[in-house]
Amino acid sequence: EKFNPYMEALIENLYKCTDRIKIDEFVKNGKIIALPVQFIRGKTIDDVLIVEDEPILAMAMEVKLKKLGFGISAIATTPENAILHANNHHPDLALIDINLNASKSGIDVASHIWKNFNIPVIFLTSYYNDKILNQAMQAEPYAYLIKPCRNEELKAAINTTMHKHQFFFKNKNLLEPTKNKIIYLSKDIKFDLISE
Repeated sequence: EKFNPYMEALIENLYKCTDRIKIDEFVKNGKIIALPVQFIRGKTIDDVLIVEDEPILAMAMEVKLKKLGFGISAIATTPENAILHANNHHPDLALIDINLNASKSGIDVASHIWKNFNIPVIFLTSYYNDKILNQAMQAEPYAYLIKPCRNEELKAAINTTMHKHQFFFKNKNLLEPTKNKIIYLSKDIKFDLISE
């Protein structure tokens, strides 16, 4: 069999791809049998943007998410950095603290990210009362978690968020109301208001 330098380089890059990959599932006898999604896309399956003004808490969250098998797009410690990163990199998900000790709150950041980029948001905060919750709901988050939360709760919230988000945008046209105006008069009789 001929030596293929391109195949050799590809296999070498697979080994560097990410620690989540078990290389034996992709390379057998020196041949690539499959390419992981992460390798094809150039990133892990779920890239999470962490928006947290406390660097130590942000790094702890990064470690926790990596242990749960999620990729990290970035850590943003200011609202401006979070919005800039979302604009340039479009992460799969934003995990946002509400109190960022800045002129803009996490709610402002979440609203901007959702309205401009359709990036789903999960709030992870130690603040909870009805007023804050009602304000947070204006940003249309997929979840609202209270710190400290258990790993299982965080993983379930992220997986549910990604599933719902992908389902919604895949089936958006099915969820929109129909444009025709039909009145059902009885089980077998209907009246079309826009008949031409």
